[in-house]
Amino acid sequence: MKLSIIVPVYNVEDYIERCIKSLLCQDIDDYEIIVVNDGTPDKSIEVINEKFNDPKIRIVNRENGGLSAARNTGIDNAKGEYVWFVDSDDFIEENCLLYIISCIEGKDILVLTNGILEKNNKRSTTYLGTYNMKAQNTHDLLYNYIACAPYFIYKKSLLVDNNLRFKLGVLHEDMEFTPRVLFKANSFSFFEKPLYHQTVREGSITHTFNVKRATDVLENAKSLFNFYLDNKNEPEVDKVLIGACKCIIYGVIYSIHMNNVERLAYIKGIREDRVLNSVLKLSPLKKYNHQRLIIKFSPSLYLKLFDFLYSKKYGVRVNK
Repeated sequence: MKLSIIVPVYNVEDYIERCIKSLLCQDIDDYEIIVVNDGTPDKSIEVINEKFNDPKIRIVNRENGGLSAARNTGIDNAKGEYVWFVDSDDFIEENCLLYIISCIEGKDILVLTNGILEKNNKRSTTYLGTYNMKAQNTHDLLYNYIACAPYFIYKKSLLVDNNLRFKLGVLHEDMEFTPRVLFKANSFSFFEKPLYHQTVREGSITHTFNVKRATDVLENAKSLFNFYLDNKNEPEVDKVLIGACKCIIYGVIYSIHMNNVERLAYIKGIREDRVLNSVLKLSPLKKYNHQRLIIKFSPSLYLKLFDFLYSKKYGVRVNK
């Protein structure tokens, strides 16, 4: 089997029919759709059973463990040579799999450089990252990439042989997962045609702030630093710290939404954390040199600068 499409399902009864329908309207038969029921309390699974009767669909039930655990379960059950993680509130273009398979043949990763955002019934095509289209290897991609897992299609053996799994118990798990995968991969191809429709909806994990988001990105930075230490003898492993540095920068930005007491404690924690300081010191990304120095010596100044630049661009202050 060529491809396993892994769809974690939790509280998406309003979206799952559209998702599965798009996965079935394709131009090849050599693939499977693994629906991972992450203990969803709504009628998502009932919708699938009532609307679809296709042997390509396989439902795997598990206790609720979060998105990372559901994706890992999908990997463990996948029979395809390649795996693609599709979020259950998103969907893909019809008749795109044949072209995808032809582009990924013989590669470890296919990188989708464009996507289609769906928000409030409005659609817009967006370029997902300033990729170096002349990149010679996946290590070059570590300088600039989008971490979102659905914008990559992976060779299953790459994940299995290198024990690459999503980190459990954290939000923004893709920020920790993607740098490790890019470092371990040996080959890739770009796919520039937009075919993945990403739904932006109120109340989703990605678009709702809470303190856990800010703390988890720091945990992801520390996890990437441990990966760096475990692979320290391998060439260019320091590029993984670019992703760790980005996690810290995102964390400082998220802290804008905290109250003053929480923010001061959060910033103090960054300044006093030995691992996070090592990340800021060792990351080779020159583009963020000024940002990481300001964060290291005065995170509060970084917040003020971010607020100023954001208000200049969008006319709205975020740090009120």
